[in-house]
Amino acid sequence: MVVLRMISFIFGLFFAATPSFLPFFSTTVRHACRSLRALELRAAVAPALRAATPLFGLAVGTEFTHAELEGYFFLTLVRGANIPEARMRDYSIHSFRIWVAYTLLNQNVPRTIIKRLLRWRGDESLEKYARLNDCEWRSHVRSTYAAVVDSTIASRLAALGPVDFENVAPR
Repeated sequence: MVVLRMISFIFGLFFAATPSFLPFFSTTVRHACRSLRALELRAAVAPALRAATPLFGLAVGTEFTHAELEGYFFLTLVRGANIPEARMRDYSIHSFRIWVAYTLLNQNVPRTIIKRLLRWRGDESLEKYARLNDCEWRSHVRSTYAAVVDSTIASRLAALGPVDFENVAPR
């Protein structure tokens, strides 16, 4: 299907090391790929211009601006998620992407899948934005309290002996 090739080319080139693919099933009533195909056919872009013509924008051949995307994002939050308009200053597309990365990581979604879903090329964004929940962080740190370490480097360090870390740490 032509739409798949075009979308994969654009996303693969600009947004990610691996392209996003939308499988097409002719029996599905509502499907993103069918809608994209219809959108592209309505745009009636000449075949020679298709690879370089933006598909998403307010007019054929134009891209959404960041302000336009953010406007639609806010509209979705207000009308779809029932978030009061007064709280819109607390939200951004950027914070939403961070929340998605954070949530996926804490649901044990593999890092490669998170990067693909968010169209991140490398590990830098994932390392910067996808953080552990506080309870998981605490669990990992606590697991070190009773850990037996017998590496050649650690053996040269003085043994700590029994330390009650919960009561020593400042509050």
